[in-house]
Amino acid sequence: MKFIFFFFLILSSLVISQSKEKYFVYFKDKGIPENFILTKNSPEYLTAINLLSERSIERRTKRSSMEQIVTYEDYPIKEEYIDAMTSLGLNIERNLKWFNAVSVYLSEDEKNILNDFPFVEKIEAVKIFKSPNDPQANFPTLSKAQQSTSGFNYGFSLAQNSISEVPQVHAKGLSGEGVLIGVLDTGFDWRFHNAFRHLRVFREYDFIERDTVTADTLGDRTGQQNHGTMVLSVMAGFDNGVLIGPAFNATFLLAKTENLRHERRIEEDHYLAAIEWMENLGVDITSSSLGYSIFDPGEGDYRYSDMNGNTTIVTRAVNLAFQRGVLTFTAAGNEGNSSWRFIIAPADAFNIISVGAVTSDNVIADFSSRGPTADGRIKPEVTAMGFNNVGVRAGTVNQITFSNGTSLATPIAAGIGGLLLQAYPHLTNIQAREIILRTSRNFNTPNNDIGYGLISAQKAISLPTVQRLNNQYKIHSVFFENGLINDSVKVFFGTNVQSLNQIRMTYDGRFKHTALLPGISTTNKIYFYFSYVDSSNQTRRVPSGNSFYSFDTGTVTIKDGADEIPTSFILNQNFPNPFNSGTIISFLASDDSFVEINIYNSIGQKVKTLFQNNAVVGLNRIYWDGKNDFGINLTSGVYFYRLKINDKTSSRKMMLLR
Repeated sequence: MKFIFFFFLILSSLVISQSKEKYFVYFKDKGIPENFILTKNSPEYLTAINLLSERSIERRTKRSSMEQIVTYEDYPIKEEYIDAMTSLGLNIERNLKWFNAVSVYLSEDEKNILNDFPFVEKIEAVKIFKSPNDPQANFPTLSKAQQSTSGFNYGFSLAQNSISEVPQVHAKGLSGEGVLIGVLDTGFDWRFHNAFRHLRVFREYDFIERDTVTADTLGDRTGQQNHGTMVLSVMAGFDNGVLIGPAFNATFLLAKTENLRHERRIEEDHYLAAIEWMENLGVDITSSSLGYSIFDPGEGDYRYSDMNGNTTIVTRAVNLAFQRGVLTFTAAGNEGNSSWRFIIAPADAFNIISVGAVTSDNVIADFSSRGPTADGRIKPEVTAMGFNNVGVRAGTVNQITFSNGTSLATPIAAGIGGLLLQAYPHLTNIQAREIILRTSRNFNTPNNDIGYGLISAQKAISLPTVQRLNNQYKIHSVFFENGLINDSVKVFFGTNVQSLNQIRMTYDGRFKHTALLPGISTTNKIYFYFSYVDSSNQTRRVPSGNSFYSFDTGTVTIKDGADEIPTSFILNQNFPNPFNSGTIISFLASDDSFVEINIYNSIGQKVKTLFQNNAVVGLNRIYWDGKNDFGINLTSGVYFYRLKINDKTSSRKMMLLR
């Protein structure tokens, strides 16, 4: 470490009055190489996993085996590198282990010296952004007397809840209980307002001042807490007759990441640190109403070409959180009627649910940012009401206010995510995301104004889910049918639609029916439907007619009996495409012939044997995580997947982006 003392002498001789800027300093390694695989029970694995909370481990294991839940990104930064910098009198602002980097204020001379350190990979400026203001609301006059439904009086918040069918779900007793939701925003005045008397806050942290107070304090610009308080109340407020949010019984992590003292200034490292903090504490859902595209003068704006899912550091942070099992939501942006027009980071992330804004009549708001991403993916994913939304006025005990913006649509969507995870806690974030998209109003005709359309709490929770449990399938369902007699529900199931068994479902006494399917292996695709007796003693079927549900590797889909069996084998385009953490490859089979699916790189080398088995009649879906046969992540590029059946083959192209 002799070089440290040499550089210390140089630094000591520098002019102290040099101005300093904040930078990311990236290190070349962590004492282990970047491609190092953390095998279970190895010292490196144990070091990384011991840094995680039990809740984080539990959430991660829903997606991966214990051997795969920690990666190189989870391993801590090498202490010697931190010590070397602090020994030079530098004050580290943030340790960012996912990026093997720290943020630190440096003068130009200090930056030049650090560039010569043998363990420093590169130094980049921490970009500083101006968060866009929400558009002005119209302050409508509403009659609270007309605002009651489904057992609760939603007051002025009825419209923003009703358009996404939240009251019907609340009437079932679902309100987000047991779900941990993280909110990143300007600050939160939650301790005194009537709408927050019930609020469950697990932890809060001010990433600007490094303390545990997220409300306004001495030195904050007046109104720092206003935006975050409004956002939190739209999701979690409860003041019967005035305001109710979708997930009012969830538990919350609150992160203050935006500094209004400098014209709505956001620094990237605050956001990164907050995402890591939340993931480590076991958060199920993150919701961000901040967006990154507009910079302070001289900072160098991002370009539209950077909205490709893998360029901005905040987008990459969200990608890493999703890979660790977190369901992520963010505002699409309020740039729809500006010269920028498009979504803003991190809404461009691969698997995030970016949320656009519509009016109470489901008309797209002119300010709502549009897609696609620079690499051609549909954005936003969904929409929710973000026009004349009601929320809490910070600094008061009982006042409300109205506002517009995708930042007000986002907490509604994230709150619905909380309702879904309460109903079906076994869901992975991949499954939850697909359910939300699949049950949104325009799923079959998505576009770059509204994505997959208006999010619906009732439709999302109405779609039954299937859990793999001890090599068996367990079906979960919440029914909204009128007059249903809970003890009468049966499920008819089997591996083909011509031969179905039946079993009575168990009601949990609250909102859900379940059934463990005997004699069905988790290697099989299953088909099923439900029957029940209603209050008029009539037997009903769900889904109606000749339709039925089907499930194999992902989420449940509804199929029409007449259309399920194809006349030939058809290889579909993978979805999503492009992708980074995983994709679904599906094909239709006319019989149960033996099928082989292999993945090839751009020069024709086979990198993965994905599937070798007999097909099931109808739709077959296989998940690929972007790894080769040795479990190693493949690099970005074009890949081909080939389906082989008997002597026939079919191929398609896909794009992997890391």
